[in-house]
Amino acid sequence: MGEIKSCGQATSDAAFIERHFMENQYALHNLAKYRLLDKNRADDVVQETYLIALPRIGILRNHPNPGGWFVRTAMNIIKQYNHQQQKLLEDLFAEIDIVDDGGICEVFDDGEMECLSELSPSDVKILAMFYGERLSGREIAQNLGIKESAVKNRLSRARVRLKKQLDCHTSSNVSI
Repeated sequence: MGEIKSCGQATSDAAFIERHFMENQYALHNLAKYRLLDKNRADDVVQETYLIALPRIGILRNHPNPGGWFVRTAMNIIKQYNHQQQKLLEDLFAEIDIVDDGGICEVFDDGEMECLSELSPSDVKILAMFYGERLSGREIAQNLGIKESAVKNRLSRARVRLKKQLDCHTSSNVSI
């Protein structure tokens, strides 16, 4: 069963969390922003980290390195988010057929198609090769006749453009 905390213990728990929040918030936010390239999502990671910490206050108080615990927890949240994003992209691009002129031909819902149609044919092609066909960077480089480093750069830029398109699409469909 759960413990009943005295008022003094609850206050000291709040002070403990607040102290560690003040000490680690900036570093956690920068870590998340660097890993996710998204300030808003970085804010969410910091909040989720502290939400996870609250019910584990007893473990955290006795932890030899609470700052390290916060960083490791934030990294796990970031990994989980990246895994979810990877899965979404794989599902999306598994349905794409690339035609010879670089265009796409497959049936999507209108929103997905609209987002993809805003991308350049080269963006769609490289994303489809990576996520849909599950080719490695080296294999894509060989297929396109470019360097592997160029593939990494193009993939990164294409992901950013796709994310912007998906964000615009989802925000335009929100009704208040």
